Amino acid sequence: MVAVYGFLKKIRLGSNFTVKDIILSLVLIFSINLLFFTHVPVTADRSISVFLLGYMSGSSETVYDEEVIKKVFIDEYVLKNENIEKRLEEQISSGNISRDLGGYRITDQGKKIVRFYVFISRLLNIRSENIKFK
Repeated sequence: MVAVYGFLKKIRLGSNFTVKDIILSLVLIFSINLLFFTHVPVTADRSISVFLLGYMSGSSETVYDEEVIKKVFIDEYVLKNENIEKRLEEQISSGNISRDLGGYRITDQGKKIVRFYVFISRLLNIRSENIKFK
């Protein structure tokens, strides 16, 4: 944005732009970028709903019962796609868990994150079966 502003000033089209305009433009672009990358790629990679829709779209005439859907989810999403392994590696990289004695252990940072999400789930009255703090 600074380069664009400088270019526009140079060719005299940017005479109405101020520093405030540049800052607001940067904040706007950053916000749009953040919104996009935290929703679209993350949802495509992690969403169980998107996975199920994608799987079912391969045969739109097929009727899937709940047991088949559960089996497909476990066999494909969890096991074949190694999503547990991916998430464990992410949490190790983030510092929320660590490797210990051939397994994994939550760190103090990880406990703080769980407490935060417990607080948010209570504050916003969100179902919290998946968020437990012991």
